[in-house]
Amino acid sequence: MRWRLALLVGPLLLSACAARVAPPAEPPATDVLGAAPVCEASGAVVVACERGAGQCLLVADNERRGALFEFEIAGRQLRGQRPVPLRDAGGATGIKDAEGLAGVGARVFVVGSHSRRSWDKRAPRCTLDADRLAFGLFARDGDALVGRVTRTALAEWQRLLAPAACSRELIVPGAAAQPSAARLCAEIAAGQAAAEHTREDCARGINVEGVAAIGAGDAARVWFGLRGPRLDGRAVLLRLAPGDALRFDAVATVDLGGDGVRDLAVAGDWLWILSGPSADLMQNGVLWRVPLGAVQDGAALRAARVIAALPPFSEAIAFDASGGAFLLVDGDEENGPGAPNGCPTPSRYLYLDAALLR
Repeated sequence: MRWRLALLVGPLLLSACAARVAPPAEPPATDVLGAAPVCEASGAVVVACERGAGQCLLVADNERRGALFEFEIAGRQLRGQRPVPLRDAGGATGIKDAEGLAGVGARVFVVGSHSRRSWDKRAPRCTLDADRLAFGLFARDGDALVGRVTRTALAEWQRLLAPAACSRELIVPGAAAQPSAARLCAEIAAGQAAAEHTREDCARGINVEGVAAIGAGDAARVWFGLRGPRLDGRAVLLRLAPGDALRFDAVATVDLGGDGVRDLAVAGDWLWILSGPSADLMQNGVLWRVPLGAVQDGAALRAARVIAALPPFSEAIAFDASGGAFLLVDGDEENGPGAPNGCPTPSRYLYLDAALLR
């Protein structure tokens, strides 16, 4: 999907909130994640293994619409790789460019990026893609995940991105957040217009990169994290409204040092936020957290920085039962000389010990 430079792993720099833990003397090494067709890891969630006891990591590859991929967790390592078909009970195809996974009770929520194709070679250089306008909640059914996918038609999506329809139908929060929602809708419309003309402005369009379920079991509410656009330099979180349509009933913003969201995860009493630049830049990822109770409609969140120098193109984070987390680093399926695992640039992963995340 994107041309990659060599992935450089910087040292883990801990913020004041984790100052009790000394940074490692040597930069941590990343391990190759599986083999082709998993080349562009884009989302992850820890689940109970379907085959046997223990925990597994479900991984989305943003080029594979019809399946997720399951890896067995063995301490700090991931073993094996098997496809888990992603099936729509209504018979439609899977979700293209799946960027976010979240556990909702025993089910798995999957969302497409809703973004433009930034790699288009001809004008318009980053076009809308109807197959990315989808999300769904899936349950285990044998060796597959089955659910009903909610899709937004391309014409309807274009209509909803106009400021009036956006404020009236797409992003409709409570009274306190309505001014922010109106400004966000204006920013979305401006970004969409700019993206019609230059590839460089693709990052101004909507790009969903992470989801998290906040609440207990099946009653949890799903929040989307946007890589772009940002609002006054702050990253945007949107809460999905109940029902079968794409609609948001809460807006919150969070200061991530000018970055956008690359992934969200819930662990302990925290919403963890993996951030990175809105555009594809060789820039370190950063891990933040905010108290779950603070994530409310209209909130202007202040995040605590936990790890300040993660590998560039850090794309997903998922917590295991020990309180540690697997960090996934995006690779590239289309460009490069090729690696032994069959990917031009392989996806990689790094395990973050629970001690680093206190």
